[in-house]
Formats: sequence, structure tokens, C-alpha cells
Amino acid sequence: MSVPAPCAQRAAFVPAPGEPLSATLKAATRSTHERLDQRLMALGIFDDRRDYLRFLQVQAQFHGAVAPLYLRHDLSLAAAEPCRHAKVLADLADLGAHAAVPMADAPSLAAAPLSVALGWWYVAEGSSMGAAVLLQHAARLGLHVGFGARHLAPAAAGVAAHWRSVRAAMDAIVLTDAHRAQAAAAACAAFEFVGRRVDEAFRNA
Repeated sequence: MSVPAPCAQRAAFVPAPGEPLSATLKAATRSTHERLDQRLMALGIFDDRRDYLRFLQVQAQFHGAVAPLYLRHDLSLAAAEPCRHAKVLADLADLGAHAAVPMADAPSLAAAPLSVALGWWYVAEGSSMGAAVLLQHAARLGLHVGFGARHLAPAAAGVAAHWRSVRAAMDAIVLTDAHRAQAAAAACAAFEFVGRRVDEAFRNA
């Protein structure tokens, strides 16, 4: 089964008037996000270190793709935060592995329109919300924030407080309805990108 299916019929998705951007992106991606989360857990990514390494390869591809967002001047909060890509690479190295070659369909986000950057940033930062739970699962494999699960470390401000800051920064950016729809499409594209990496990483599992 390929994951995810097109989310919220993104070609026809119309943001609700006056709705905060973060709420628009959540609505647009909800079903795809849930399916992806369910599939990852069904794959048993914390059953053993071999499957966890496959999960790390997915993380390396995604966080490598979004790394340019954290250097953009028009995403000031992102620029103030450390990108998790380096931590994923350190986790791979802890387990004697290295990242695969970036895929040809990786986006070019360094100079992408702001609306596109916001969609991918929403997914990148939102992925940290479940880190505390994932860290508990990783502990069963002898992994922690100092070895093998560095990228799952919570934000210094705390997970909930950090996510509120991200949403507030995102919602403060004024976008046209067309640009909000572009951001929603970009967030969908980000989840679909992750879904393709999951398909590849676990194809022969």
C-alpha cells in the first residue's frame, strides 16, 4: 500500500476565510498525517534496531530536504532553531550507518515561495510533537538523546510551548487565500514525500 493518498483533495482545497494558517494546514493534512502515523507504527519501527535504522533513513531524507528552511531570513523562528538533520545523521553514525543519497524528488526549498516553505516547515516542526512518545519507544532499544535518538530530544522550551511559538509565528504571516492554498498543498506534498520514503525504506522489510 502506498502512503499517503492525496490529502484533502489538495487540488480543490479551499481554506476557510479568516482561519489561522496553522489550522488550515492541520485540516488539509489530517487524514494523510493519521494514515502515515498509523502505518509507521504498524511497521514496527521500534521492534528492533534494524527497523529503527530504516526509520532513521526516512528521517534523514526528510530533514535533509527541509534543512534549507532553517537558513531562510523570511522564516525568522526557523532560522533561530537548530535543524534536526545533523542530529539524525549523528543518530545514524551512532548505529554504524550513514544517510542514503538524497532522492531525485527532494524539493528545492532554499528559494521556494514563502507559502511553499511554510507548508513544509509546518510538517517539519509538527513532527516533533510526538517525540516524547517516540523517545519512550526508542528507550526499549537502548537508545536515548545522547545515543541513537538525538533527533527525538524535545525543544528546550518544551514541546507544547515550542509548538505554540511555531503556530503563532506562522499565523502572524499575512497570506492571500491563493497563497494559503499553496501552503496547504505544500504541506500535503511534504507528507507525500515522507510516505514515498517509507515505501522505499520498508519495501523489502
